[in-house]
Amino acid sequence: MRVLTAILSIIFGLLVLLFGLAFIVHNQAMVSVDLLFIRLPEWNLSLWLIVFFVAGGVSGLTLSATLILKEKSARIRVEKRLRTTSKLITGHTS
Repeated sequence: MRVLTAILSIIFGLLVLLFGLAFIVHNQAMVSVDLLFIRLPEWNLSLWLIVFFVAGGVSGLTLSATLILKEKSARIRVEKRLRTTSKLITGHTS
């Protein structure tokens, strides 16, 4: 089963690489990006799209990780309060 998973992963990776290279080859138009306050240099359209796609993915992962850590710490605080309250109600000390 591990061999099949590895083979399928390699095939999937090669397909993604193939489609990425085809995307780069077919989008060779030179464009510059204007971000209201700054104008970025002229690069291939495919390069700009890949850069912004990766930047969006990284920022999304960073924001998600931050929110997950915040929720986890809140859950830990609530569980601690629950244990303390439960001990007070039952009268058990450990």
